[in-house]
Formats: sequence, C-alpha cells, structure tokens
Amino acid sequence: MKIIFFGCLLMFLPFFAKADIEEKMYSDLNVSISTLGERIEHCRKLALENKPSERTISYLKDKPDSFFSILPYVNHLAMEKCTLEQKKNLAYVLLYVKNNSSREITISLIKSTEKLAFSVDHSQKVNFESLDPESKAFILSNDFFSKPFDVLGLFEKVTEE
Repeated sequence: MKIIFFGCLLMFLPFFAKADIEEKMYSDLNVSISTLGERIEHCRKLALENKPSERTISYLKDKPDSFFSILPYVNHLAMEKCTLEQKKNLAYVLLYVKNNSSREITISLIKSTEKLAFSVDHSQKVNFESLDPESKAFILSNDFFSKPFDVLGLFEKVTEE
C-alpha cells in the first residue's frame, strides 16, 4: 500500500511543482506591475510639484504656439526616466514569465502589460528632433524639463497675461 502511495506521489509531484512555479511567476508579474504603477503615481505627484522657474516661463512666452506641441513628448521622456528602474524590472519579469509560462491567464496578462507599459509613439519624437538647436538645447539642459511636469499647467502659466 505504501509503495502505491509513493508511486502516485512521485507521479503527480511534477504536476504540483509546475503549478507552484506557475503561481510564483504570476505573483512575481503582479508584484512588478504593481510596483510600476506605484512609481507612476509617485512620478505624477512629482509632476504636480515641479514648478517652472521665471526664466523658463519667460523663455517659453517668446515661442510660437506650435512649439508647445512637443511638451507632451518632453514630459513623456521625463516620465520614462522617472520609471526606468521599475520598467527594467518589469521587462525582465515579463521576459522570464513569457518564456516559462503555459497558463493562458498569465500569457494574457503578459500581452496586455506589454501593450500598456512598452508601447512607443515615434511621431512626437520627429517634432522634437525638428526643433531648432537652441530650443532643443534649452529643453535638454533645463532642470524643470528633466523631471515630469504638468503640461497643461505649464501652458496655462505661459499664456497668462
């Protein structure tokens, strides 16, 4: 009787081990997604606290309205910089889980997460790259633009009279 019990145990042990591994991968993926979400919230709070200097506002007042179309892209770059470590960790976990998971729910979560966290829109980069060298240098060297910022709030400050 003991031999039959141990035989059955040995036969089903790989199944239980695989289920535990799948559960651990799913849990790790959820933790990585949550960590990125928390960091994004932190970066959004930083954006609301980040206030432009008078020098930045006066510089922007002289710019045409078309110049302001690149500000969402500049803010996107700052958000990417702010969340870089968490995105790197998430990418690592996604890659590991994607290559080792067979559960449909986990694979579905991976696909959705990849679309949300790693989608790229290059159209705004073209606008940014087409800026004159002086404007591009100002934006890249200005401390305000190196951190996430409130794009609409900045536009409202610049257009105030």
